[in-house]
Amino acid sequence: MCFGAVTISFGLRSVAGPDAALAGMPRVTRPGGRLVICEFWR
Repeated sequence: MCFGAVTISFGLRSVAGPDAALAGMPRVTRPGGRLVICEFWR
């Protein structure tokens, strides 16, 4: 299954493995799709 857009907002801080979460996003995004990350770190 592939998606035209993958988004995450204020979620990376809540996952146990942010590196693994980021690595999985391109896998499910179709070629030419969009990846949007809205995250603020302190």
